[in-house]
Amino acid sequence: MNFGQPLREWTESDRDTITTLVTNSKLELIRAIKGLSEKQLNFKPADTSWSIKGVVEHLASYAEYYYWELITVTRMPLPQYLDSIRCPDQHFMSLADSPEKHVASQLFIPRDKYGDFENTLKQYTIFNDILIAFIKNNKQNLREYFSVRPAKGVFDCRWRDAHQVIIVEAAHVYRHLKQIERIKSHQNFPTE
Repeated sequence: MNFGQPLREWTESDRDTITTLVTNSKLELIRAIKGLSEKQLNFKPADTSWSIKGVVEHLASYAEYYYWELITVTRMPLPQYLDSIRCPDQHFMSLADSPEKHVASQLFIPRDKYGDFENTLKQYTIFNDILIAFIKNNKQNLREYFSVRPAKGVFDCRWRDAHQVIIVEAAHVYRHLKQIERIKSHQNFPTE
């Protein structure tokens, strides 16, 4: 039943796009941190700043969060809300380049919860790989499953479909890749 809404299908092109997006965000993160020493991973430009290790911990926590959000929202389709999507996919990807500052909730502030950096990166990789498997094996119309958020800050589109939830995850990684590059280009960043 589509409640009078035109059926919006999740296509193979959609699958390919987000598979590539999520895969590339992971590869870019690994490239950005490759070969960094423990000293470099733990360097903070200021006392209130995050280190690269902290950024990766934040991304690992969110990778798990977005995965469970997808599992939760894809339990029941809500085609009656298809007209509630107000923002195109590109809006969610543009979060990667938004200059608007976003303050992480307490749950996602780095606290060294995974221990050493190897375990932190492993946690991120596990959930990224599970997300890619979810995308590749999914048989549902991800355009009919929705997540609803408060309208605030950089996440000002209240409704987003499950496909867009995945876009937000990738955009979030790209956003923090820029943060990692800023840390690495800091004048006091260790050379070894």
